Amino acid sequence: MRDWFVTRYPEHLWQLAITLLIVASSVAIALLLRLAWRFAFLPVARRTQTNVDQMLLERTAKPASFALVCVGAQIAMQRLVRIPPFDQSFVAYLVAEAVGVLFVLALALVANAVLTALLSWYLTDVASRMHSDLDRRLVPVIGRILRLVILFIAAMVILGHFDIKIGAVLGAAGVASIALALAAQDTVANMVSGLMIVFDRPFRVGDRIELASGRLGDVHAIGIRSTRIRSLENRILVIPNSELSKSSVINHSEPDPTEIVRLSLGVAYGTDPQRVKDLVRGILKAQPRVLTEPAPNVQFTSFGDSALQFLAIFRVDDFRERPAVVDEVNTRIAALFAAEGIEIPFPQRDVHIRSGGAPLRV
Repeated sequence: MRDWFVTRYPEHLWQLAITLLIVASSVAIALLLRLAWRFAFLPVARRTQTNVDQMLLERTAKPASFALVCVGAQIAMQRLVRIPPFDQSFVAYLVAEAVGVLFVLALALVANAVLTALLSWYLTDVASRMHSDLDRRLVPVIGRILRLVILFIAAMVILGHFDIKIGAVLGAAGVASIALALAAQDTVANMVSGLMIVFDRPFRVGDRIELASGRLGDVHAIGIRSTRIRSLENRILVIPNSELSKSSVINHSEPDPTEIVRLSLGVAYGTDPQRVKDLVRGILKAQPRVLTEPAPNVQFTSFGDSALQFLAIFRVDDFRERPAVVDEVNTRIAALFAAEGIEIPFPQRDVHIRSGGAPLRV
């Protein structure tokens, strides 16, 4: 075969040699790149503070080498099909077209490797610190969607390479996308709202929140479609993310877990207000779960119908401890007031009974 080619096409021998040299060079460069990837780039990446560069190098080593070989093969085949007698060979034409398709697929593999590395880095280094259940569920879904986009673009490039009209395909894809969006608009709205919750972070898993309806609960999980809240009755409330994003939510865990408590109490008229304030303040200062900074405060607020009204203001170290602290403070106030002879009055009313024409006062 070689003697026949040299005898019949001696003027194209050097072109054939260059073509083979291109293929051999691309393979050699690909091998050198793999060695550099393994023994030069990766050791440097492992010493950096972030893992993203290491993951990118590990994921893209094979597809990048394959893409480099495809580049050399495509250049070589484009030269080969212009050299007689290969310029008249249908097999050579098919091989050249196949190499072109492989080149597009190789680029798609590189893009997929980069995408996979970035998503893996986000899940392992970023989402793990945020403790977000939504990230662990939503990121793989986003990855699948982006992979489909990469595959779709590669298919469009390949079809365009073969002069296949892609306008009808794009039109059908557009119509299908609109129909899918209309059919799944509620689901899409919940997914977008879930993303906004993740990025804006009005609350996180474990936070105690108060809904617009007044229900209290701890955030149990943030999902793709809904958020699960564990109520104080130990029941799970499943609320669509779109509803949460449109309503007011009070986060009792932010900016810190402490909580201000306002406790109202009344004593009988004739009681010394300063004495009441000193006694209540002493009870609050003796309570270990009541913070000393800011110091508890007791205010004489008003003259009620049946009692002098006071307001005790203090801060507990954890909002979850509020019911227990209030219970203990109330119990000690009742015991101390009883021991000190301070009356906590109940409402009194004067009732007038009219009998005949003369009113009777009771």
